[in-house]
Amino acid sequence: MKCILCKHLNLQADVPMAKLGLGKCRVDSQRAHSVSFRFERVCNDFEQVGEQVTVERVTWSENNLLARQLRS
Repeated sequence: MKCILCKHLNLQADVPMAKLGLGKCRVDSQRAHSVSFRFERVCNDFEQVGEQVTVERVTWSENNLLARQLRS
């Protein structure tokens, strides 16, 4: 699974970091810890978000990645 598909992912906690591909996991107790939401991982707490949220997150992520690449 990828964290971008999980309901525990919080992209709004730190938007600049989210634009770099990192988000906060609401299950993770480490406040300063961010996770790469594009990385494939195994997680016992994974809970799939709905289809609409999946589409919105993936679209947002791809748009931000493309914008970063264009600026480089």
